[in-house]
Amino acid sequence: MLIRNLIIAANGPNLIAAQYGAFLMKHLNVFNTIKVVSGDNIKDKDLEKLKYGGYLSLTQSGDQKNMINGVIKATKLGVTCINVVNVEDSPITRVI
Repeated sequence: MLIRNLIIAANGPNLIAAQYGAFLMKHLNVFNTIKVVSGDNIKDKDLEKLKYGGYLSLTQSGDQKNMINGVIKATKLGVTCINVVNVEDSPITRVI
């Protein structure tokens, strides 16, 4: 597995789901580190210092600008991105 450190970005109720998922992954020792952030609080410096990192976006609609910007930032930095979205062919799925 190439991803050792994970950042999960989500908003609203998805943030609660992300926190629960992070709790389970920490308990199972799936990753070395897991950080959950609100879509509004995604910082370039968090993504830049991610070694063997992955960026997981968790969104219902896939059209929130802050979530799309997070995926764009991560992609430009060469971070592996995983999008979990409820709408097929939403804007966030067309970033890459």
